[in-house]
Amino acid sequence: MNEKTYTTREVARMLGVTVQTVQRWVDAGVLRAWRTAGGHRRLAVDSVDNFVRNSRLQLQGEQGPTSANATGASPAPPHVQSDAAPCVLVVDDDENDRELAVRAVRGLLPAARILEADNGFSGLIQLGRTAVDVLITDIHMPELDGLAMLRALRADPATAAIRIAAMSSYDLDEIGRRGGLPAGVAFLPKPLGRQRVGDFLLSPAKTGAA
Repeated sequence: MNEKTYTTREVARMLGVTVQTVQRWVDAGVLRAWRTAGGHRRLAVDSVDNFVRNSRLQLQGEQGPTSANATGASPAPPHVQSDAAPCVLVVDDDENDRELAVRAVRGLLPAARILEADNGFSGLIQLGRTAVDVLITDIHMPELDGLAMLRALRADPATAAIRIAAMSSYDLDEIGRRGGLPAGVAFLPKPLGRQRVGDFLLSPAKTGAA
């Protein structure tokens, strides 16, 4: 195969994430890759370029997607909480829905550090670079299978402990026909209501999709 490629280490260095994070994206189908005869992963350049373009990354001095109250400190290692306040990541390509979710979280958890991403690619970058405790994400976004992304996050020990809620205008029957939510992922139907967000954030037992 003569197609120009990157190694996982090259992509990890380029995007500022770990090699394991890049491998997770490959497993979720976000990045196109194959294995050499020796068993090493090779990533297609056009797939990586598309990822960078969709996440609107600046590869030099990139500051990450919009943060509601982020500091200038270097990000903590993934999923090692850096302080007592939780870090909540809200991902939605619809600005109004994203703002509704952010306002609900801010009202319920005023001390939380809230990060925003306006597409799934930017959300994955945040998850790869930042210690996120809670993820609230739309599952129907352009060019990214949100359900496949959630399954990959749940299956990976590095991200399995993140509390996740999936937002969608689809009902659970339709989501089931598309593969269903992974175990332990809460469901927040759109239009989003503050009460449902509160049930998810403040009631740890309510984490299933049922």
